[in-house]
Amino acid sequence: MTEAPIFICGATGSQGGALASILASTRPIHTISRDPRSQTSLTLKAMSPGTIKIFKGSFDDYDLLISAMRGCTDLFLNVLPAFQAGIEVAHGKNVLQAAKEVGTVKTVIYSSVAMTGKHHTFPGWENYKGLEKLYWESKAAIEKLVAEAGFENFVILRPAYLMQNFLKPRVERMLPGLIPKEKGNGVVLQTLFKPDTKLMMVDAFDVGRFAAAALQKPETFNGERIELGAEELRMDEVAQRLSKSFKGREVKVEFLATVEDAVERGYSEPVANSQIWQREVGYKVDVMALEDCYGMRMTRLAEFLTKEKAGVDNT
Repeated sequence: MTEAPIFICGATGSQGGALASILASTRPIHTISRDPRSQTSLTLKAMSPGTIKIFKGSFDDYDLLISAMRGCTDLFLNVLPAFQAGIEVAHGKNVLQAAKEVGTVKTVIYSSVAMTGKHHTFPGWENYKGLEKLYWESKAAIEKLVAEAGFENFVILRPAYLMQNFLKPRVERMLPGLIPKEKGNGVVLQTLFKPDTKLMMVDAFDVGRFAAAALQKPETFNGERIELGAEELRMDEVAQRLSKSFKGREVKVEFLATVEDAVERGYSEPVANSQIWQREVGYKVDVMALEDCYGMRMTRLAEFLTKEKAGVDNT
């Protein structure tokens, strides 16, 4: 294996893990983890024990980032939203500055979120505040940092709602309403969506596929900002697909009226508010144009659930 390493943020997560699984057999991978002995870290390491190197630490540790990124020629940047102002942007800035300092990183791929850059056009944007406003402004700020950092190539991917949110462990935070009924074998998908609300979604593995394609042809992808989505479905359509996959457990939908209703049923307020945003604005991706432009067929939800059978069985 002669290729230089790539530094992947969040290699134990859905998007970074997808890219790691694609690249593990072809090039060395560097990443960081707060606990390299965690099950997710061990699972990552098992993909290619000789070529995946996990450094212990966090995005707050600049010196560690320098050590972990030394010799890397590519960077996949993906930092989690924070519940305190400035944290997400600070993490993004730390990673980018470390990449510049080591002097070998040529291509940066940042996974942001669909609709970033359009947030000022959201109905009622002037009334957004707190975490709702912080979320979008942080993504936009990091996109700006990436574009202005001066790397040879940069690509910004903007995925819509991740299909992984329907499975453990993410479902417990993102869709706690998908709970066992007290009786019978069914489950109830409780949501703040309206019956006609359509949710644009994407498989995190497809995000990894696009990142891998951009790494293969960085000059071709350079400067592009790509909205990623695969399928737009109502919740009753989602429930139908989940029902077929959940081992005989019928999934029914219960539509909630208010954020307070959702919080009473286990939602955090930020996640509940994100569903309000989905029903009033929502992710917009032209899937047909995306597939035609890049020659990649996106994974539909039914295909995702079949592919991720082990995760489905565990949910």
